Amino acid sequence: MPFFKTKLLFKPTAVDENYGSKNMSVIEASVNHNFLTASEEYLMKEKGYTFIRHIGEGSYAKVFLAKFVQEGKPEVQLACKIINTRMAPREFVVKFLPREIDILSKITHPYIVHVYSIYHKAFNYLIFMRYAEMGDLLDYIVAKGELPEKVGRTWFHQLASAIYYLHNLNIAHRDIKCENILITKSYNVKLADFGFARYVCDGNGRHLLSNTYCGSLAYASPEILRGRAYFPKCSDIWSLGVVLYIMLNKCMPFRDGNVKVLYKQQLAKRWTFRAKVETTISAAAVNMVKYLLEPDFRKRILIKDVMKDRWFTDEGLYLSNDCNQALDLASKYKSEMVCKKSVKGPKVWDKEEKDFTLISKERDPITSASVYFDPTLGSQSLGGGSVTSTTTDVDLDSKHSEPERQLSNIQITEQVEEKETESRTSTDNKSN
Repeated sequence: MPFFKTKLLFKPTAVDENYGSKNMSVIEASVNHNFLTASEEYLMKEKGYTFIRHIGEGSYAKVFLAKFVQEGKPEVQLACKIINTRMAPREFVVKFLPREIDILSKITHPYIVHVYSIYHKAFNYLIFMRYAEMGDLLDYIVAKGELPEKVGRTWFHQLASAIYYLHNLNIAHRDIKCENILITKSYNVKLADFGFARYVCDGNGRHLLSNTYCGSLAYASPEILRGRAYFPKCSDIWSLGVVLYIMLNKCMPFRDGNVKVLYKQQLAKRWTFRAKVETTISAAAVNMVKYLLEPDFRKRILIKDVMKDRWFTDEGLYLSNDCNQALDLASKYKSEMVCKKSVKGPKVWDKEEKDFTLISKERDPITSASVYFDPTLGSQSLGGGSVTSTTTDVDLDSKHSEPERQLSNIQITEQVEEKETESRTSTDNKSN
């Protein structure tokens, strides 16, 4: 494959489930389109689901705030993503959507957004997820600034635990970025958006290369930018490195939207911590970023070694019992979690279909012992608050889907930069 000539299917925003560039005329035309009829809303209300208001949308998906009421249980606030397959590209309908639904119906983890149920009728798929009141990590960092190392370590350990779980099940996420990391009301993080996720092993346990160059440009690994077949797990690790760098610096590690220039910067390890951060950050934190942003995927750290790194263990952070419990629960699906040559596409429209079909039944989330950051203590940044207690966090929330922000990767870079002028260590030097 010629250098940099491959088709890159990069996702530009958090809310949109599309890949590639936006078609604004399609988005605007769909704003006033009702995905569900009044009778369909009534059918869902009979099942306990009530739609409250519209909170976000993409090219062929809308997100609604909803509530679920079940006899004998407390009311649950949910986000419902409604995907209209008539408006979606065929490749998405026959390839990506079946993978997403299959994976979401099998996984459950304390630090992965909890999918409560999935329904289907005619052209529509309804994915009910726990609603995340506090938004996503990008919004948080833009509003509050870089995270203190103590908070960054805790949140990154939670995120790494989620990736450890997925990789142990031979699932690659392939779209790890700050917009897809959600924050609960207890200030814990959850990984979301499995639109590009896939199984990475065949039926014989052999790891397969991926030829779909997806995700977001700013988080893409060198091997993806190179345009050659790649190991998806290795690329997930690179994306984790970009996220951690942003957590600690409030800026992107590499600063060019041109693919060739970006690729050269990655190979040259042309990133450095901001001057004001560099004086306070620990060597272990810098080393963690260094291990994750290793341009040679053969030398890049594995997730199992990330979990054992001294940056975590010196602070008493280990894989928790609830994370191990999640792996045990998923083991019954392990034999099914393989890449198949032919994937059964979503059910096609049936004019005789009178009711919604339950694809993935209601599941209770795994409860987890979670760190709670009290926003009233410490610095003005919520992330700067003291770690006050350990609590049982049963709110495994879903994506807080705000109206589209239309952020390109370059605009994201500009947003996370602070406005004031400050001296910066030369980007020509390698980070130690």
